[in-house]
Amino acid sequence: MFSLLAMATQILANVNALAQIVDDPSYYSHGHVRNIRISGDLIIGGVFPVHAKAETPDGHPCGEITETRGVHRVEAMLYALDIINAQKDFLRGYKLGALILDSCSNPAYALNQSLDFVRDLIGSSDVSEYQCADGSIPENKYVARKNVVAVVGGSYSSVTVQIANLLRLFRIVQVSPASTNADLSDKSRFEYFARTVPSDNYQARAMIDIAVHFNWTYVSLVYSADEYGELGADAFKKEARRVNICIAIEERISTKKEALTESIDNLIKKLQPDKQVGARVVVLFVGTEYVPDLMAITAERMQLKEQKNKEQKKIIWLASEGWDRNNDQYTIGAKKLAAEGAIVLMLESQRVPSFEEYFLSLHPGNEKFERNKWLRELWKHKFNCEFDLPPESKTNRWASDSVT
Repeated sequence: MFSLLAMATQILANVNALAQIVDDPSYYSHGHVRNIRISGDLIIGGVFPVHAKAETPDGHPCGEITETRGVHRVEAMLYALDIINAQKDFLRGYKLGALILDSCSNPAYALNQSLDFVRDLIGSSDVSEYQCADGSIPENKYVARKNVVAVVGGSYSSVTVQIANLLRLFRIVQVSPASTNADLSDKSRFEYFARTVPSDNYQARAMIDIAVHFNWTYVSLVYSADEYGELGADAFKKEARRVNICIAIEERISTKKEALTESIDNLIKKLQPDKQVGARVVVLFVGTEYVPDLMAITAERMQLKEQKNKEQKKIIWLASEGWDRNNDQYTIGAKKLAAEGAIVLMLESQRVPSFEEYFLSLHPGNEKFERNKWLRELWKHKFNCEFDLPPESKTNRWASDSVT
């Protein structure tokens, strides 16, 4: 109880400071959209990694736009709301609305963003300590909004844990479509959390079954220095002991971008199969953002060996679903050389032909396209096109919401 009260007090004390970070005008001057608001009687929140985490610590938390895990999931949520709202007898006169936020694949930024879900529950902001240029106290233009009744997201486990710790204080239900962190199954900590995917404990067992099938009794283990990597690695080690699989090298990759390249370079040197302790099979528990650098540096090492006419033995990657097989960043060019032969786990998912048809129908000028300004950014990035449209605001509103 004490820790719960302490956490609530800390959030209340820092809400204004966090809001200033979220509302930093220098960030939005780069054309980023902060959120999507769609009016409704009941508001469903959404948190998705629309952008990758920034590659350089220059004060801007968001990097390049992400298509599969970001924009696609935003559109999947909007499509689901459309389907539900079209069933007039289901909600009987009520309409579902949305408040969808971008986590930028960054746990700290996602927590700041998620304050929008509970801002009205906390109360309006105090402006008494501020003063206008003419000496007057600024007017608080507070407009009451409907409270968020539930939240869909996040995707990365590290982001989801942060959001869950906030939402539980306000008894807001959260459902994640992708977070596999085993700790999220602890109902004493995350009593308002649910998910539609299994925990990493089951993924670790599947990896062990694959290793046993191929008689791989001597492997290396590589994981990222975050909740996803560390808990996944712990689950694998526990299962490995059970079936007498030995771990040759256990390497923890730094999450700090400036140290990531050096960390991976040192790792690849250790993993060379011609080394005495090297193991040809490498179990990989890392997030999507680490894989491109890992494959690039591995490919460089392989090419150096070819130039020196040394016998080439490839590393066999046994990777968790964090690899993201839909991402082609590390399966093209030289990176493909390092990635070939990898065994990658994926969560089972069903095709939804009606959603595919809907998504392919989205194009500039289309009503459904214009409600999501992140689609504009995706088109700019993917097709190198420009829009002869009004500048984007930091808040994307649609339907009957007023524009501010």
